[in-house]
Amino acid sequence: MSRKILLPSFETPGEHGGIARYIHSITETITDVSVFKVEAGMGRREIAQAVQKAATEYEELWIHHVLPLGTIARLLGKPYVVFLHGMDFDLARRTIWKRILTRKILRDARKVVVNSEALAKEVKEFAGVDPEVVYPCVSEEMVERSRRGRVIRPTDSRAGEKTSPLRLLIVSRLVERKGHLRVLEAIKDMQDIEYVIIGEGPFRSSIEQKIKELNLEGGVSMLGSISDEDLAEEYRKADIFVMPTLKNDHDREGFGIVYLEAGLFELPVIASDVPGVSEAVVHGKTGILVKKDVHGAIKRLVEDADLRRKLGKEGCIRTLKLFVREVQMEKLKELLLY
Repeated sequence: MSRKILLPSFETPGEHGGIARYIHSITETITDVSVFKVEAGMGRREIAQAVQKAATEYEELWIHHVLPLGTIARLLGKPYVVFLHGMDFDLARRTIWKRILTRKILRDARKVVVNSEALAKEVKEFAGVDPEVVYPCVSEEMVERSRRGRVIRPTDSRAGEKTSPLRLLIVSRLVERKGHLRVLEAIKDMQDIEYVIIGEGPFRSSIEQKIKELNLEGGVSMLGSISDEDLAEEYRKADIFVMPTLKNDHDREGFGIVYLEAGLFELPVIASDVPGVSEAVVHGKTGILVKKDVHGAIKRLVEDADLRRKLGKEGCIRTLKLFVREVQMEKLKELLLY
């Protein structure tokens, strides 16, 4: 049964960030979904009025920010679906009243959709609902770019010799929990290593300070924000993707689409062994999951070109098999059948 669906969100297709890209995949798959941009600077009453007005001609709402948008959807009295991504669920449980409200919103939702099995377990324990797992997926554009002019990396010779510095890559917002400082500490005494950092954010000055402190100016490049076309080239030129994230009280890595993008370009991945991430990266098959020893993981891959090739190829195969739009977002079509 086809019906008109409104998707109000603070993050919308075309913007950087996991939620924006997730929503883009939804709208590419479900043509009855219309996105309504909610401006971040709006007050709660202003948001409520704007969403209520926009929702007039729609039969259902799909919500990606359980607070405050889930509250508004519940008050409107229309059927709604809640999508949770990780950090949003954490923030929605920080106080007693938020926990009470969030539990009511989730229980009254027609369906709850989450981006990992780990999050599904948390939500079920918290609210007693059984979520649908729909993983983030790589874009068709990035899949196509990964197939253009695939290169043989000069550091991947069968004999194991290195004809150029081995290149590490991270693609992320520059915030503390992404693990940039962990990588810098890990490579400070390593030879013939380049570390390429892509992204912008409030932690940039701290990263720059650490680079100077460790005398790594000659081996670290901070490229800032770049186009998707240039990003594909950086993936292609890299040897190892490394993003050992940390969880804090305000943020966490719910899954990590960049790990899958790295896989498209046959890059072995080093990531933290935490729920959600461990579903994007399979330890020993597509990458190495670490608790603390980032240096050991980097050293192991630096010294073993065959292992880099093996993990990278498996990562590519797994991404194309499981984490493309036609596999994941097609699950959402079942939500239309009621």
